[in-house]
Amino acid sequence: MGVVTVSLGVAALVPDAQSNPTELIAASDAALYAAKERGRNQVQSGFVPQS
Repeated sequence: MGVVTVSLGVAALVPDAQSNPTELIAASDAALYAAKERGRNQVQSGFVPQS
């Protein structure tokens, strides 16, 4: 039986009138790649600061 590993990138955003979903997606994508760089079975979080 094989081994399955998971690396996750998550981000949070407090929405307001100027919020852009692209910023949230970019932050979670960056967190995912940071988790992958750290190795297997990692979770990395990010936050999109308010403007």
